[in-house]
Amino acid sequence: MKNEDEEKSRIRHIRLPVTEHTGEKGYAFPPSKKKKKKIPKRDYKEGVREIIRSSFSVGRRRINIFKIKLTGKPSPSDLDEIFDWFKATPSVYLSNQEILVKTSSRDFDKVASKLLVRKELKIVRTFVEEVRLLKPEEKMTPELSNIVLQEKDQLGKMNLLIFLVPGFNRKEIQDLQSQISSLISESSLLEMIDSDDGILLSSVSAEDAKNLVEKSYIFQISEDVELQPPEEVKPSRTPPDIIPPGENDPFVCVVDTGADPETLGSALVESSHEDEFADGLDTHGHGTQVSSVVIWGQDMFSEKNQAIGRCRVISHKFNRFGHFSSLYRAVDNAIEKFSPNVRVFNLSANISKHDQHVDRLTMYLDWKIRKKDIVLVNSVGNIPDWAIEKIITKVKYPEYLVGFPVLPPANGNNIVGVGSYALKPSKNLAKKFEVSPYSPLGKSSSTNERSQKPDILVAGGNYELENGLVTRPPDLGVPVFGLNNEFLRNFGTSFAAPFVASLLAQLTAFYPDISHSETLRALLISASELIEKYSGLFFQLKSERNLFYSKDHLTYYTEGSLPARIVHVYATKKLRYTYNRINFLVPEEARTLRIVSVHSDDLPVSKLGFLGSRLKIDVYSPERDEKLGRNNAECWYLNRYTPVNFAVFAAAPGLWNLELTIESTDLPRTLTNELVVRYGLAIRVDLQEELTTPLRSIRESAVQEMGILP
Repeated sequence: MKNEDEEKSRIRHIRLPVTEHTGEKGYAFPPSKKKKKKIPKRDYKEGVREIIRSSFSVGRRRINIFKIKLTGKPSPSDLDEIFDWFKATPSVYLSNQEILVKTSSRDFDKVASKLLVRKELKIVRTFVEEVRLLKPEEKMTPELSNIVLQEKDQLGKMNLLIFLVPGFNRKEIQDLQSQISSLISESSLLEMIDSDDGILLSSVSAEDAKNLVEKSYIFQISEDVELQPPEEVKPSRTPPDIIPPGENDPFVCVVDTGADPETLGSALVESSHEDEFADGLDTHGHGTQVSSVVIWGQDMFSEKNQAIGRCRVISHKFNRFGHFSSLYRAVDNAIEKFSPNVRVFNLSANISKHDQHVDRLTMYLDWKIRKKDIVLVNSVGNIPDWAIEKIITKVKYPEYLVGFPVLPPANGNNIVGVGSYALKPSKNLAKKFEVSPYSPLGKSSSTNERSQKPDILVAGGNYELENGLVTRPPDLGVPVFGLNNEFLRNFGTSFAAPFVASLLAQLTAFYPDISHSETLRALLISASELIEKYSGLFFQLKSERNLFYSKDHLTYYTEGSLPARIVHVYATKKLRYTYNRINFLVPEEARTLRIVSVHSDDLPVSKLGFLGSRLKIDVYSPERDEKLGRNNAECWYLNRYTPVNFAVFAAAPGLWNLELTIESTDLPRTLTNELVVRYGLAIRVDLQEELTTPLRSIRESAVQEMGILP
């Protein structure tokens, strides 16, 4: 009854109407001083420079693994065309410029000989520089060999090694698994991830690794994709009773290692997968654990004895341990397949190696998200244990957190990057509600310094530090369900992201009138607490109920689109545009108000977290007596060329007014049609601690005075 009474005392958020006005304001755009870069022509007649015909055998099976050396910057579709040309199956991406494929020597000879004599400039010829049959002594690059064989201290702190053995069938993989098991100690873990591609995952010591890298069936140790450590600790209490979600509960698409139907039951609606897999079954466990948080996370994180399912899951399986392009391709495929029926997608994986190619893929994903008007929630990555142990001797917690950047694609403009704070305190690291020791807060070189990343911090795990070493006490992890209904606790921002994805999906069902993903993000931020720590400003969601109801505050929200056309007046570019006007009431009982805006556009930009336009918000105090600015605000981060903007003001009772316009200082010459900026706006009015008037009466008075439907 207590929860029911508390819920009755809460009120829903209020949607504000938008008044549209058409006007014209001149804005002169100076001629662009940027010079177009000339791309030097390249003679691609020598595209394939060398073909080495050699092979080797492992046991009774002849293995033909070909290495294709690439030039230029092929896109994912270009790579697919290359694979089709060779009639080959992609197995391993050694780097951005090298691919391992498996195919028969007969097919290889046939297509390679055609490639040598082909005269026209096909896409394959453009990018393929060299094709070689991989020999055993070429199984690892010198850099990777040095990491394994020489830097034992660093390797001893690593949690994962990936052994790539393409070309083996299921039985041969099992035989190899037995051979590797005989070479490693009992403290190392060995697990079969995907028998089709022959990928083995192992957590090993430095000495074990030294034994393993000498074997001919181990080609590379890869860390292209940031991985969730496999260490899982048993729970310190019995699992909760679980109740599956209803048939009308919202969907979340989880892009991960698949899902276990036995664990998720009726909450798993559909299992999809990338073409390289035969099915969507989870053999690793990470995808199932992430999905369990989407379904039951709210009650599990609150340590309740009964966990009620609040969302249903659609699983899309991809290879977390492949090349980084496979991550982007999987998300793109999932969005294409399941939107618009699914509005919220979760990705609990990141790219640890950052470069310009990754940035371009992230920007493409930004464009895709805006086009489909969906929400992609992404974990911000994890700081490795060994990195914490190394840096904490020089930089103490929490100062070191800003030295580790948020990992892509969480740094994207339209992607909700999620970090975590500690649910429970530790002795030597994070106290309760402080940022988890593994959750990065920094900006990468390609991210605008004013970008609001992470977008949000939610409940998560914590570490202990004993004698300079990171430990994971069981009671400091977050509860999840793994394979075969196993209840355990785990660590990482991988389990913070699905918590947010679940909340946003519930928000779409709770407020079906919300049509823009930007509005969902604005409401998420407005329901959070603004904290100024760790050399920055961050939003921390301590009570998810604030996302749906108000208990000690009023929340207004609205959304819209602002079109603008470029016109020419006397050879000068000007912006013809519309502006939106929004009115809202601040009651007598108000203390402060916070304005949060999120907007997006399609203009090309050079840095993530930076848009080609800005949503300009003019704030007027009651009755338009005064236009407020930076000097009038307690916190001012409005009118920036960033997706998320916000400000905090001292409350003055009466009718406030906002005018929204768009501006852009560097519209490209090619943009001659219409630019549309889409936005979502949330306004939170915090009330006095001791109210003499019931909250519901305050709400009804506000609705009545503004003349809007309740």
